[in-house]
Amino acid sequence: MQQQRLESPISPRIRTAIFPVAALGSRFLPATKATPKELLPVIDTPLFQYAIDEAREAGGERMVVSLQVEEEETRKYGMLSVTERSGRLLRADGMVEKPDPADAPSRDAVVGRYVLDGCIFDDLAQTTPGTGREIQLTDSIARGASRVGLVG
Repeated sequence: MQQQRLESPISPRIRTAIFPVAALGSRFLPATKATPKELLPVIDTPLFQYAIDEAREAGGERMVVSLQVEEEETRKYGMLSVTERSGRLLRADGMVEKPDPADAPSRDAVVGRYVLDGCIFDDLAQTTPGTGREIQLTDSIARGASRVGLVG
């Protein structure tokens, strides 16, 4: 019997894959005391690698890891501005780099690696220094998100 894939309520074309990995992995204890569940090996490959590979096969160009954090922790991460949720799927229209808790658009943090379209360099060239008087990559990604969106 062939397994049927669930259809996403969001556009089927994937450009950005956002992986929410906020859970504590308590169902996998004691293994997750030492290793996050996303890095637990399946045969000889971390579980998370399968998710990355599937997103890539679906056309994903950007991979973002989202972690929901405690309110007081928001100033340590880029925070997603989430506009839609469907189960574990998120749609975001931008990010805010290291906001004060009162200004955070959500508790969904962005931590991880990115695969970015070449137009990011145009956005970076127009980005002025932000938090910490540094040019923040998330500011440029947020600018691009207003044009192409973030879905994962």
